[in-house]
Amino acid sequence: MACKPWLAGDRGGTVYAMTTKERLHKVVDALSEEEAADALDYLVSRGRDPLARRLDSAPLDDEPLTDEERESLREAREDFAAGRVVSMDDLRRELLG
Repeated sequence: MACKPWLAGDRGGTVYAMTTKERLHKVVDALSEEEAADALDYLVSRGRDPLARRLDSAPLDDEPLTDEERESLREAREDFAAGRVVSMDDLRRELLG
């Protein structure tokens, strides 16, 4: 996209405004590697399902676990370690028949 003249300069020249993409490039170049990764994740997620975007931005659950939840996690970890797991493909086949 070509820049349109923005205003006349003091010396008779024309000053061109940066395009949005040019401004974005400048901002991205100034980001740290970690900030750039976060920004990329955000931009990629914009095209996803609105519910998924909402869940991604939800605050982490910082409530303490109950005894029942701790026991469930222990059992799940034992099952995983013992190989008592079902792949997502197998689960889909089982549920969708």
